[in-house]
Amino acid sequence: MASCEDCREPACHGFPEATAAVAPIPTGRPSLFIALLLTLITFWVMVLAAGIRFPAGREIGATFRDALRTRAGRIGLAWVVGTLLFNVVETGLDSAIGPALGLDFTHVIHRFEGDLVAGLQDTLLGHALAPVWAWVYVFLYPSLLLLPLVIYHASGKHEHTKGYIGAFVFNYLFALPFYLFVPVTETGWSGTVERVKPLLDGVWPVFTEVVRSSSALDNCFPSLHTSLSFTVAFYALLHGPKRLQRVGWVGAVLVMLSTWALGIHWISDAAAGIMLGYLAARMGPILAGRVVSLEPAPVASTWSRRK
Repeated sequence: MASCEDCREPACHGFPEATAAVAPIPTGRPSLFIALLLTLITFWVMVLAAGIRFPAGREIGATFRDALRTRAGRIGLAWVVGTLLFNVVETGLDSAIGPALGLDFTHVIHRFEGDLVAGLQDTLLGHALAPVWAWVYVFLYPSLLLLPLVIYHASGKHEHTKGYIGAFVFNYLFALPFYLFVPVTETGWSGTVERVKPLLDGVWPVFTEVVRSSSALDNCFPSLHTSLSFTVAFYALLHGPKRLQRVGWVGAVLVMLSTWALGIHWISDAAAGIMLGYLAARMGPILAGRVVSLEPAPVASTWSRRK
């Protein structure tokens, strides 16, 4: 039987219970299948919105296949996977380090912002549109992060691929120390703003369990959802193409709004996330250049051969 320390229920870690504001989508295999299907559909919609004409499904496979064919590509892939695994480890340590040091900066953020996030959740129709905002937060977000990798690989711009990977990793390297030593609790679970409700947990419980394995309830400042999304926008602004810029900016703004509508992040989290996104877009190529030099793939991409 799992102990309370192993449990990821908010109540087990001292966070207040929340009342589900919307009917939950049933958990289990059908939900996981729907999650995969919606992710694929969302990615294809974003590809079309970016005006890309290459066969996206084949190009996704080619991106990872070519990464495994070269030593440099394997290093880059290991870099990303290692960063994500370290994030999971950090989440496990988070519940021990924060309480042991007596750290909690939620009250500082609340003293600065007041109840502004409650007004934002109401303005964005968080309760009525919770399934829509959950779709943005759960499915549009990873699709947005994947899009630059596929586009840059397909067009043979390997330096941009390398720089984008560096920017992705930079976000985590910068944010993780804050999560350990500057913990800020999600608005819906903080108990400081009574009108804000944690809506994501009620919309899709099965996905919330996955989220909690890599993001503790007090991993708020800065918002990685916001920073990584704006990294796509800023990186596209610096390196193109223009169509990726448009999709990047729209996607980044939607993701940021979803964190407020669903009762997850504070305004300060998002503001810090935007600044981190810009810094990552600038520093990513520098960081990547010091770690790995991606070589052109030995086999031309599908899109390149069609051009």
